[in-house]
Amino acid sequence: MAETILERVLHYKCPEWGDSVRAARSAVGFRFDLADEQLWQWLVSGGHVSVKELAGREVQRLGTEEFYEYYLCCFYSDYELPGGTIDFEAIQGPPWFIFRCPAAISGSEWQESIESARAELYRKLGLKHLLGGDTPSGEFLSWFFYGGGSDEVAKLALKRVNELGMVEVNSVLWVCCFLPPGAKWMTSKSTLFTERFPQIMEWEQFGATCVDHQARRRVRAYPTHIDWTEGVSPPDGFVILPPKPGIHYKIESGQRMSLGIAWDPLVATSETDLCDAVRAVQRYYKYRYHKHNVEQASGTLANISMEKRKGGRPRWGAAEDALAQECVILKNVEGLTYKEIGEKFGLALQEDSYGNLSQCSKARRLVRRGRELIATEHNTS
Repeated sequence: MAETILERVLHYKCPEWGDSVRAARSAVGFRFDLADEQLWQWLVSGGHVSVKELAGREVQRLGTEEFYEYYLCCFYSDYELPGGTIDFEAIQGPPWFIFRCPAAISGSEWQESIESARAELYRKLGLKHLLGGDTPSGEFLSWFFYGGGSDEVAKLALKRVNELGMVEVNSVLWVCCFLPPGAKWMTSKSTLFTERFPQIMEWEQFGATCVDHQARRRVRAYPTHIDWTEGVSPPDGFVILPPKPGIHYKIESGQRMSLGIAWDPLVATSETDLCDAVRAVQRYYKYRYHKHNVEQASGTLANISMEKRKGGRPRWGAAEDALAQECVILKNVEGLTYKEIGEKFGLALQEDSYGNLSQCSKARRLVRRGRELIATEHNTS
């Protein structure tokens, strides 16, 4: 199914979708003109948690549970144009919104608190370098993920923020400033933070920008997936675990970007080390490049596009006309049967006189409509 066909039918043939998204924004107090500080306060007060809960209820009410991720994309995208038209290119995935981090304008006491804590941790861990480089060291990552470091840094943040006389939620900002630029995505990996600040534990899904951290660009979203490959440049390199002898992580860029490992079989002889390296790449992909696929919406197109006006007449609009033109090409040029067209687009099938599902009345109507459009174009040309 053409990914653009499905979203056009969803928006143009199911007005309840747009109504729901607009009502949801109003219900949780989200607007696209909120200032940076207002966005931070909205997030801290649990705004995004409310969005997710409301989105879950709404897609269930609309019978479109498989479009839950897409609902979130629509919620956080300003895609409606004057006159009822839609800028589909404006429907994009996370970061859900980009704002200037409150810590970016913090004073000298804030910076001194972080620098002194870095030096303290440097001495404790015996690291060869301070934690201010563009890429986090393997030693630091290993300690942070597997040595209890994430919770230790969180406790340190809570202590320092209290000393500064600030509210505790600012400890999340403190950790973000504390971490090396290449490790900002690890801010919310502490179980201590998860329990204390659940309202902002999807920190990496928001674009809090500062001198050391620029948010990634938002990319195009479709009902079935988010196109993470759209203009997103891969990093120059990455460090996932402490280096193992003979094992190297690599990124290859071409028509497709790939993450992987390379190893020298004469040096890297431990099967456990190789398995750990593969799992590390998988974790990195999950955090940085996960495509967020959702299940194919089988039958949803048919349910939405079968809406009728009073009297039973089909609601032909721009989206369904586009689908009709595609169907007539499949019928006249490629020779597909009505059943094959119906199966291609997830339309409902009907039984023939022998009880076999070999008929598709919806596909037949679409082909007929497509032929009418072609004839109209021919007569007016």
